[in-house]
Amino acid sequence: MKGNAGVDELSPAETAIYDALIRKRFAHAFWSSYAAQQLGDTRDAGVHDFAAFLHKNPGARRTWNAWMTIEQDYREKLIPEPVGVEYMNIVLADLEKLDQIDRP
Repeated sequence: MKGNAGVDELSPAETAIYDALIRKRFAHAFWSSYAAQQLGDTRDAGVHDFAAFLHKNPGARRTWNAWMTIEQDYREKLIPEPVGVEYMNIVLADLEKLDQIDRP
């Protein structure tokens, strides 16, 4: 509830749990819609439900928007799709920016 409301800051542990819950909710919506499409239902009810969830929960929407910003950044970097060393250099450069690893 605290994460969905988006008014209180979450602890690092709460943030990790919250992010996992949002990812799970999205995965469920995506795969539910995919399965329905395979059966001939084109209404995308799972995706619409997830969109409604984001609309009703500002904290979830902020989390989702942050992920989409990161994803868009990677789409721009990876199109055309790099291979091998070029791909790893892109990932390593981004991780270095986040101070998560030291370059070998």
